[in-house]
Amino acid sequence: MATVTRRLAAILVLLATGAILGGCGKSGVVTVTSSTTPTTAKPHRGARTPREAPKAEGRAKAKAYAQAVNLHAADVPGFTASRERAHQESPSERRATRELHECAGSQAQGEGLFEAGSGEFSRKASIIRQGVSSQVAVASSASAAAETLAGLRSSRVRACLSHYFTKLLTRLGSHGASVSRVTTKFGSPPAPGTGGSFGLRVTAIVSFGGVRLPFYIDYLSFVDGSGEISLLSLGTPVPFPASIEERLFSLLVARAKAHRI
Repeated sequence: MATVTRRLAAILVLLATGAILGGCGKSGVVTVTSSTTPTTAKPHRGARTPREAPKAEGRAKAKAYAQAVNLHAADVPGFTASRERAHQESPSERRATRELHECAGSQAQGEGLFEAGSGEFSRKASIIRQGVSSQVAVASSASAAAETLAGLRSSRVRACLSHYFTKLLTRLGSHGASVSRVTTKFGSPPAPGTGGSFGLRVTAIVSFGGVRLPFYIDYLSFVDGSGEISLLSLGTPVPFPASIEERLFSLLVARAKAHRI
């Protein structure tokens, strides 16, 4: 559960800074540096201990799995891979991230083996802006991944997500924008042959300089074995195309099953 709340909290931070409202004063993908995101300690020099060797092998397999499953540029023709730039969370953003973790009850969860994203692929035409990315995490076990999914489906976590998406979206006013009519909807996108799925759509009206634009975020995820795979899409003033989203999600499902870990 900690992995998912970190991922969703990072989305909240991007919204709070206005960084994913491309063309509204900022551009590019933001790499969030957060005090709540764990760091991996550097190993000591010398031979691995008997316990370290299996862990290293497990991480290597998890890394290969993530590389095989994640989206690549060839999967999204017509989209451009965005350049990354760093963003350090502000104290208020860190507080909101901690609150989301605490609300979701994710602090006690152990860390997984590996997590990696595809980077964002985006395109724009006139005022239409769209972005999509994938994320693959490998939990410590299949039961841990199943627990993550069960947590996302719980009424408690759904209430937390609804509350904090609304809370941070309304803070866009400090970045030259105002936000109204924030809504969240939940579902289970088709992911046949996997351990189950979860879907979240957030919609809002974002206003810049008197111009009001609908804004849409779709977060779709599923678990397969110990794999936790997600697809994030963004669109304004219309949702990310459903046909492309469905194709990409189905592609992630097929890849996960083909490289099951």
